[in-house]
Amino acid sequence: MAKNAVTPDVIESIMVKITDKFTDVLNTIMNQFSVMLTNTVNAQLAVINSRLDNIEAQLANQSASAAQPNHTGADESSLNSVVEATSRILVEMEREKEAKKLKARNVIISGLQVRNDVCDTELVESFCEQYLTVKPHVVRTRRVGNNPNSSTMRLCVTLNSEETAHDLLESATILRRSPDITARQVYINPDLTKAQANEAYKRRCEKRAQRASTSTTSSASLSASAPPFQLSQ
Repeated sequence: MAKNAVTPDVIESIMVKITDKFTDVLNTIMNQFSVMLTNTVNAQLAVINSRLDNIEAQLANQSASAAQPNHTGADESSLNSVVEATSRILVEMEREKEAKKLKARNVIISGLQVRNDVCDTELVESFCEQYLTVKPHVVRTRRVGNNPNSSTMRLCVTLNSEETAHDLLESATILRRSPDITARQVYINPDLTKAQANEAYKRRCEKRAQRASTSTTSSASLSASAPPFQLSQ
């Protein structure tokens, strides 16, 4: 048998090295593409906001021009007010739509102990791999709050897609049943716009009010159905 014969083990080792190298190159390309896509979206959003500001300014100027002394009637004034208010509402709705689209790939993680000696991105991916059923592809992380060096700092995590963010939020429900107390202290929530956060707060208040009302009604029913207390002779 020749000394330099290629054995199956050697072939397998070569194929593993080639596969690992290809995977590393592919991951690098995907990371660069994700960053480039994010920058492009942010740039387009800035352009849209600039255009909306110009539209809003033009509408305001038109309303001011229409309110000259030769149009001082009550009906004209009311019409101008309605037009201006409607325009502002439309502008805010468009901005809210763009904000929702931009935040759809984000999640907010709180309770995760950050470390200055470990990259936040690696920390998030390691936590997900250890405690969750998914290992999301993290594009970037950003610390949220006034003190970026705090160990309890919240993290705004941007993922590679809306589907990845949805899967991560679904998987995060198992943290409440984790035997590890540190994992149970971690919460993963969607990155909401101001309008979405206000709406969620209203829904929580309504649910609390309903539970309180149900509890009060149940207590009153039990009191009414209980037999009168009698002293034994």
